[in-house]
Amino acid sequence: MNSAMSDSKARVLRLLAKQAGATRTHAVTALERDPSAGKELVQTSWAQQRLWFIDQLEGGGAGYLIPTTLRLRGPLNQVAVRSALDAIIQRHEVLRTAFVVVDGTPAQRISPQGCFPLDFFDLTELDPAEREEEVRRHRAEEALTPFDLSAGLLVRGRLLRIGADEHLLLTTMHHIVSDGWSMGVFMHELSELYCAECGEGHTSLAPLIVQYSDYVRWQRETLQGEPLQKQLDYWRHSLRGTLPVIELPTDRPRPTVQSYRGRNLPVSIDAALTADLRSFAQRR
Repeated sequence: MNSAMSDSKARVLRLLAKQAGATRTHAVTALERDPSAGKELVQTSWAQQRLWFIDQLEGGGAGYLIPTTLRLRGPLNQVAVRSALDAIIQRHEVLRTAFVVVDGTPAQRISPQGCFPLDFFDLTELDPAEREEEVRRHRAEEALTPFDLSAGLLVRGRLLRIGADEHLLLTTMHHIVSDGWSMGVFMHELSELYCAECGEGHTSLAPLIVQYSDYVRWQRETLQGEPLQKQLDYWRHSLRGTLPVIELPTDRPRPTVQSYRGRNLPVSIDAALTADLRSFAQRR
């Protein structure tokens, strides 16, 4: 951290130092009721607390957003799409969660209900070049627009109509409520619920008996006392002093502040070299 660090970043670092000493003794009681909002307050998992801290430190940003594009071909029932997305929100309470601060500690605030924010855009009147440019613009906006973690919902989407029977469903979630595995679950449930909403039989999805807050409770109860102290001591020892910086041989110097700006460069590797690389990786 350089000397130009803003006051807000310094404040967050002071908060982290406070948490390091208080985490073992202070925590928001799981499923405690927030009387002012009528919503549940739940402890965060350790991973959520880390992502919340990064968001506070960096002032938002797109580094931890999970954007996905789903191409839909054939006649589309927009009402069924919206209903399926809303049903997913109701199934998973973590998708109805905002993150608030209670006595200096982040907590999950779970809303009892919620609807998936979905905007619709019809691009069929544009010529092909303009339509392609609009699709790129929408995808960039979805992928780069930050969430306010304290406001929730931390999911959103856009449905783009790009042809008579062709649509693009753009969805974005914050990593604090989702991950790569969760996106597979999301796509599976969206397919099941959409078919059911279209009258193609009943969904085979069983009611959820475990929510993310149940996992958080288990994690917090398991990792406390001596096991937690052992982990904290290990990382404080490992991270003491000046941390090393990995300087890869790139064509530009490492910036002082990471921007996450980058581009893709496609590279083709032939089968023989690929086999050699896999063999080398296995040996090492």
